[in-house]
Amino acid sequence: MFALYSIGLSLEQDTFPQFFPEHARYFYILLYLGGIVASSIPAYEKHKHDVAYSAVGASGAISAVLFSFILANPTATLGIMFLPIPIPAFVFGIIYLVAEWYMGKRGKTNIGHEAHFWGGIFGIVFTTILHPAFVPMFYKQILSLFQS
Repeated sequence: MFALYSIGLSLEQDTFPQFFPEHARYFYILLYLGGIVASSIPAYEKHKHDVAYSAVGASGAISAVLFSFILANPTATLGIMFLPIPIPAFVFGIIYLVAEWYMGKRGKTNIGHEAHFWGGIFGIVFTTILHPAFVPMFYKQILSLFQS
């Protein structure tokens, strides 16, 4: 919830209004709700015959918000709670997706890693569909880190 509050607030109040002045709140809500749906479908398909499996889609929605933020602000610094080392958002995103994919394949945890992974992918795709120019802006911002 801390990630939703800190990153979601920035996305909702700064980034989306800058690019979608008249529809920012509407697109933010669609991002969140779409993240719930998009992250729940793969987990449901994987576990539909497992009566002991239960999950809630909020963490997938938070991943969607996080990756929408990363796409729009790849050079912002993010950190992991209890590890106070700020890293560029795009690096954090790569580590996050690889870790969630691996942990989802490995299993043996009571965490919806597939929901986190697919929520993040949804956040990237949804934001790209809303504003395709985010993709070249993403790469331009990353390249600017190495051109100094």
